[in-house]
Amino acid sequence: MDRRFVFKVLAKTPVRRGLCFVAGWLAVSTSVSLAAAEDWSAQLKKAQELLARQDYSRAYAEYRRHAEKKNNPLAQFTLALFYDLGWGRPKDAAEACRWYERAAKARLPTAQHFLGDCLVKGVNGPTDPARAAVLYEDAAQGGHWISHCALAELYLRGTGVPKDPAKGVALCEQVAARGIVKAMYATALLYLESDPAVQDSAKGRAWLEQAAQRGYGEAQYRLGMIELAGGQQPKSPEKARYWFESAASHGYGPAYFPTAELYFTAPRDPATGNLAPEFLAKAYTWLSATLRRAPGPEEVRRASEMLEQVNAVMPETWKPELDERLARHFAAFPPP
Repeated sequence: MDRRFVFKVLAKTPVRRGLCFVAGWLAVSTSVSLAAAEDWSAQLKKAQELLARQDYSRAYAEYRRHAEKKNNPLAQFTLALFYDLGWGRPKDAAEACRWYERAAKARLPTAQHFLGDCLVKGVNGPTDPARAAVLYEDAAQGGHWISHCALAELYLRGTGVPKDPAKGVALCEQVAARGIVKAMYATALLYLESDPAVQDSAKGRAWLEQAAQRGYGEAQYRLGMIELAGGQQPKSPEKARYWFESAASHGYGPAYFPTAELYFTAPRDPATGNLAPEFLAKAYTWLSATLRRAPGPEEVRRASEMLEQVNAVMPETWKPELDERLARHFAAFPPP
């Protein structure tokens, strides 16, 4: 499907995750006709404009009108997002799942996928992994390939389908081979953490590296943890710092403090006993980012203590430029 239609749905929507979800099924769906997608989207122009302006109350009313009176599947799916993501109202998983179910009747692949998640979790009643497996398979066949990784989890556990870890890993790995980064990371975790019968640390690391090289923050963070822990290979704080900082630079919050800590604890200059200027600036930046992210109390305590020491030796004249860089970072990667 032509990608230009992706942006007809929720163009300029301030909620990135919601735009990503809708874009996902419109961009890859083969079970929804192009004409139908255009028609559904065209009906919702006013609703889309209201949502883009964050006028959640009026946007919700408009989407609901089309969802109920015109049975528009895209409106139904978007209403699910209102409840799932808390757009202008409290989050309500049960109501979100009800709207995903209505949208899934039109075989919208992403709606089918999220309805599968609802059934696995038993949001609105007893769990039904067997029905979820059917939905995941249909969603994948409709172009939402990542659904095969959700189906893989069911095969790993033997939930709703016969237990077959090898088949599960193969399903997700086929998606990863298509170049889908999230599937690369999911495949890596299957090889690293799932059933012992399919664990393979070398393959797991290889998929992690592929995802990391494509800028996937969680994979970069995970590689940093591996380098820091050592194991089959010696520990490498330098490599760990590289991967942690790569993840942090992509806005992956859990990587902020490990990055800051590795800069703060780097070897000092023997002559001065201080950090190299570049490391001092990096420690200041990522410690400040850590505190902006509002982590747990222990991390706040440690980051505050380190930042106090950094401020004691770092020239005050550095701060305006470093603070401006940090402001640009948070503008590009606002908190979820």
